Amino acid sequence: MDIILLWLQVAFLRWRVFFAESVHKEAGVIASNGSIAISGSGKVLYKAQIKPAVLLEIYRVCQSEDMLVSFFSENVVYSTKERKKLRKTSDAAARVAAPSYELVERETDFLQVIPEIVNGIVIEEDGPKRIGAVRERLEKVNGVTCLSSHANNIELLPEGHDKRLAIRKLAEELNVKPENVIAFGDGENDLGMLQEAGVGVAMKNADDFVKKRADAVTKSNDRDGVYHFLRSYFYK
Repeated sequence: MDIILLWLQVAFLRWRVFFAESVHKEAGVIASNGSIAISGSGKVLYKAQIKPAVLLEIYRVCQSEDMLVSFFSENVVYSTKERKKLRKTSDAAARVAAPSYELVERETDFLQVIPEIVNGIVIEEDGPKRIGAVRERLEKVNGVTCLSSHANNIELLPEGHDKRLAIRKLAEELNVKPENVIAFGDGENDLGMLQEAGVGVAMKNADDFVKKRADAVTKSNDRDGVYHFLRSYFYK
């Protein structure tokens, strides 16, 4: 395989080496839902941040709806509510895992950290109807793209940006043709990446609309789907 890509929804700088090198010593990383792409040498190839005025509007919408929103910088997650409200074993808790956390319940505190923020995620574990209503409001905010990686969340990205652009930058850096890129995903937020890659593979646990748009479907995340696809693809 010409290119190895690892995407992490975490504060990537401190954890990049650990995760990337567990895949390959020259692996690059796409993080924060495509807002950041970094080469295996540590060079930042691409970085897009939600604009300050847009972040403030997002913050105010979520506060008015009493909805938990977490914002990601390169090393810190800033949350609008105490994180104990997320069940520790839940998928939602895993999606906001990071080396460091800070609470920004007050708007004055949030304004201080806005320059550091890259992207964000809204999470509602108990009320899918509520999160749908909040997404409708956020989609009316100019300057933000709303996607989802799970039924309980809204992934917040700079308008017009997703993993598609990041994967393109990383492939260009490695001088790899698009047709030689294989990407794996399971959520709405992966669609751009799957369509950009020469071969876009959906996991079995992906939503049906993702699988319909993929070139192939493999076993689920917890059934070594990536391994099984690569083995069958390269050793037919």
